[in-house]
Amino acid sequence: MAVKLGNGNWAVKENKLLAYNDNSGRFFNKEFDFARGSSATYVGKDGLIKSAASDVPRIDFSDSTNGALLLEPQRTNYLTQSNQFDTTWSLENITISSNETGVGGSVDAWKLIPSTVNTSHRIRNSVSGTQNLAVTLSVYAKADGYNFLRISENGSTGDYATFNLLDGIVENNTSSEANIESVGNGWYRCSSSIVSTTSHRFDMYVMESATVQEPWQGNGTSGVYIQYAQAEVGSYATSYIPTSGQSGGVTRVADVSKIVNSPILHATNQFTLFFDAKDFLNYG
Repeated sequence: MAVKLGNGNWAVKENKLLAYNDNSGRFFNKEFDFARGSSATYVGKDGLIKSAASDVPRIDFSDSTNGALLLEPQRTNYLTQSNQFDTTWSLENITISSNETGVGGSVDAWKLIPSTVNTSHRIRNSVSGTQNLAVTLSVYAKADGYNFLRISENGSTGDYATFNLLDGIVENNTSSEANIESVGNGWYRCSSSIVSTTSHRFDMYVMESATVQEPWQGNGTSGVYIQYAQAEVGSYATSYIPTSGQSGGVTRVADVSKIVNSPILHATNQFTLFFDAKDFLNYG
């Protein structure tokens, strides 16, 4: 008997993750319990970032067309506004436009357009609640005339990472860890990890080259698209946690999945278990 979790065969419901039997071609109803005390996002088959309700397992398709069970630790996005860049974010020598085509064909991305003034061009936001810890700043981004976006921590360390949105590489990085991950159609998720001291800011610079932060002069039309910003305590970026004005940010609770008492799985030497998972950190 081959009992599978994955390989394209997935079935989920509240509090349950169902296993698949290759021999019978059927799902078993009570193989794995699952819990997560909050909603959470994942990448669907269509490439869109979607939301799963509390206690519903997430099958994420960001790395595989077969999908993988997404299990993550608890994290908080401390940004007050994660995708409303005309509110709590400050714009310096830059204008923005909304309702742009974004990740997976979504229509809630933003375009940053540097001004024609010969200076630096950035958007920034103060972040609270994350002092003296490893912090990861992340955003989805796509080039539109200018190919470079720099994520900079300008409140305490001044560390930064520059992302080449044409070639999909990190350049001129002083942060402890920086990553760029393609999510399709020219979009990348860019992340920079730092250790803050007393306070810090999340600054994003649009740049005409990997080295020129300031001064330089925009043409007033070209820019960079951005979407879904996040500032979380931890040394790497986790799945996007939307925020829309909540003081102190929004918390996604940890995923927990476990095998329950099952005659099929307890039958000695009668089954093989296949398991596809991503960020497998909280299994118990």
